[in-house]
Amino acid sequence: MLILGLDTALANCSAALWRDGRVLAHRSLAMERGHSESLMPMVRDTMADAGVAFTALERIAVTVGPRSFTGVRIGLAAARGLALACGVPLVGVTTLAAVAFAAARASSDRRPVLAVLDAGRPDLFVQIFGPDLAERSQIAALAPEAAAAMVPDGPVLIAGNGAARLRPFLGGRGNVAFAPGSGLPDAGEVAALAATLTPQATLPRPVYVHPPYAKLPGVKAGEKAK
Repeated sequence: MLILGLDTALANCSAALWRDGRVLAHRSLAMERGHSESLMPMVRDTMADAGVAFTALERIAVTVGPRSFTGVRIGLAAARGLALACGVPLVGVTTLAAVAFAAARASSDRRPVLAVLDAGRPDLFVQIFGPDLAERSQIAALAPEAAAAMVPDGPVLIAGNGAARLRPFLGGRGNVAFAPGSGLPDAGEVAALAATLTPQATLPRPVYVHPPYAKLPGVKAGEKAK
């Protein structure tokens, strides 16, 4: 299966072309802003690097959050347009699932994974996955001490760019391992994970854990728009 993976959800922008267990081409840039200007040229260059036409694509995968409101929407908009133009299914992958998947694949043993991402606020986005990467909890936004309380008993792998903020609250537990790397989602892993999923009948939507900052003009804080 030939899959184009995209990620713009955090402080990175990446595109990757994946086929049957191997990344054929990959582009990535670290950035806090500028995803909208960088993503489509990156997609073009990735396809050119692999020498593959867009008509050959069989699936497109994209991160859907949680994290950057703007970044997630940029990636989703681009992915939806490409999927429509190519006539292929679109698969949404959460940032936490992508991080957990990458960490589990790089680990030498099978153990539960606690994915932890910096929420850009005092809290962290956290979710627990089993050794088979099945979800064992819902995505939550928690203070570091509350997130540490979610760490299951027994061996566990902690992955994600929020792991360093979690470490001081673990009490020196000896059965905790930390995944190496940046702790950010990557388009190559997003595509590989999407290959294991069944596309939904409806288009993927952004995953927001915090309420959006924006509100309609004239609507006061705490009020609902009529």
